[in-house]
Amino acid sequence: MRKFLIAVAIAGGLASIALCSLYGWKQATALEDRLIAAVTYGLVALFALSFDMLAIRLWVNGWRKCGVFIGFAALLAFAMTATTSLGGMVSRSDRITAERQNTFDTKQQDRDRIGELTTEKQGMGKVTPADQSTVEVATRQADAATAAKIAECSRRGPECRKKEDAEQKALDSLKIATDNKKATDRLNAIEKELKDLRARRSNGEAVAAVNPLGATLALIIGSTADVMTAKQQAIFAIIFDLGLVALMVGIEALGHVPQTQTRLATKSETIDVPQPIVAPDLIIAAEPPIIDITPKPEPPAPELKPQLPVRPRPKLAATTRKPIGAVLDFLHDGTEIVAGASTEMAHAFLGYAAWCKARSLRPMSVADFVDAMEKDCRRVGIRIVVEGDLQYLMDVQLGCEYRRNNFTG
Repeated sequence: MRKFLIAVAIAGGLASIALCSLYGWKQATALEDRLIAAVTYGLVALFALSFDMLAIRLWVNGWRKCGVFIGFAALLAFAMTATTSLGGMVSRSDRITAERQNTFDTKQQDRDRIGELTTEKQGMGKVTPADQSTVEVATRQADAATAAKIAECSRRGPECRKKEDAEQKALDSLKIATDNKKATDRLNAIEKELKDLRARRSNGEAVAAVNPLGATLALIIGSTADVMTAKQQAIFAIIFDLGLVALMVGIEALGHVPQTQTRLATKSETIDVPQPIVAPDLIIAAEPPIIDITPKPEPPAPELKPQLPVRPRPKLAATTRKPIGAVLDFLHDGTEIVAGASTEMAHAFLGYAAWCKARSLRPMSVADFVDAMEKDCRRVGIRIVVEGDLQYLMDVQLGCEYRRNNFTG
């Protein structure tokens, strides 16, 4: 589960850093200014994600004031990252809105133009098709009629009146042919433009509204739709960054949860360690004093046993005659202080079970053993390090008889 959360956090963190860096890049025009702004905004986003984990780690390790300070810095970085993410989203949304507005306007203009051309086409009525050859034929006929009229009327022939009428008829035919050609050319242009406009409308992006969400909300809640849309963008940006922060906090918190109980239970089954019956009158031991185990100025011995407080033996349980083995006694009798050594908690439990068996003591449950070990190690100054799902007792190794009798390696 933790590995899956880490993968999700990496993907989301990279997206957040990229979004903030891109927003910073667009805030400047010169290349060097763009690089500086992109790096600055990206680092702030990285701080917002990583400082939360660092604050938890410092708090758990006892550096409470430093943890609070780093947590406050993480809160400021989160506020900056959330507003930057909102700016990046709004900037992207503004560009998309402009593109949709341009598409919407073009569609509207095409629709209006199609209406104008259709009206003009209908107003032209029935057009007699004519082309340039029709006009040329009518022109030659008119020229011939004019020439015949001139020849007949110049000599005052009896056919002059008829020639004038023929000329006028030819000129009228020429005018009709010319008008028909103009109408035909215009009709062809209208048809071609309509075809292009309709093809562009059918092939282009279908945009019914510039802001579909705003248009839908406007139908539901009226004029407050724009405010709701703006709030939605802000809430989305905050939830995005807040979710990443919560993810980082959860990953770090899971790293401090003891994960050895199930593993210890599996190992304990192989050696038939009975689970104790927890009775209310079990083990009421006096609080041991804290012993200073700071090394003496003299050179330490090669192997030193931990100086543990003397504590009374636990009381007998009401349901058994065997006392419960105490972790402090096990640390005193069954472990050795060796610089650089480390003992995994599971191995420590196996050694503890063998130690109890050798002394006719009843071992406590795995969960109680882990809790008691963590508590007593803090008292006597033994450090416990968590690595993944495992816990290690640092500078501690089991006595040779328990290492030899229970496991190897």
